[in-house]
Amino acid sequence: PAEAREFGSALEILIASYDDVFSPPRRVIEALEAAVARLAMTSMPAVLQHGDLGIWNILAGERTPPLGILDWENADHSGIPLWDLFVFARTFGIFMADSAGVRYGPSVFTKQLLEPGPLHSALVAGTARYCSALGISEEVVTDLFSLCWVQQAIREAATMPRPSWDSGRNNRYLEASLAQPFRLEAKYPES
Repeated sequence: PAEAREFGSALEILIASYDDVFSPPRRVIEALEAAVARLAMTSMPAVLQHGDLGIWNILAGERTPPLGILDWENADHSGIPLWDLFVFARTFGIFMADSAGVRYGPSVFTKQLLEPGPLHSALVAGTARYCSALGISEEVVTDLFSLCWVQQAIREAATMPRPSWDSGRNNRYLEASLAQPFRLEAKYPES
């Protein structure tokens, strides 16, 4: 278990680093600070976080369940809940888009993870099970989802010659999740 203030402090440091590296628009920083303030009032368990959980790190056999998870150099024993699940869903979405010959970008991210559809439904169900199993309030899911892309953007910055708000793909995912928040309950306009 971790106290809310521990998560709040860690997330405040993450937001300050993000602001230093990318200098995002003020509206983005304000939205992230509001998310951190909400999370700082909620206790959650710290989790073993892989840090780079993608389909490329799953050891699978033919016609068997996954045999294991590889590549633990980014692991954190005091990780943030749900982030590995969100990153895995995005990487699976990238695989799906590549298989269909579609370039993965913010519009595909939004369609797959933030709008009704098969991957969104699987992510909602997996997220609800995760929250139930660890006693995490479903009210924090939207904020954790958005903040996940902040952490991913910081990781991405290390691979960029000149990190900037305009050049980071995870910045676009963050923008998409702020514009159309990920929620466990369906709140979409009727078609």
